[in-house]
Amino acid sequence: MPDYSYLLDGRPDVLTPSEVAQLFNIRPRSLHRGEWDNVLKPFRTPGGARRYPKEHIATLLNQPDDCASADLSDT
Repeated sequence: MPDYSYLLDGRPDVLTPSEVAQLFNIRPRSLHRGEWDNVLKPFRTPGGARRYPKEHIATLLNQPDDCASADLSDT
């Protein structure tokens, strides 16, 4: 299985919804839907913005395609 964590090289330890959406080729609003909460729970900054830990994104990037595509559908 390929290692896609190189896509996170040079990125900060936490990612914005837009950054995560770009990595998975989905719309940012898809991250705010309920199905994502079961896959990856973001934390909130003191100002209320969502942020996603880099290590959790790396785990998702390296899941087999059949698992990731079921959880990350943009429909």
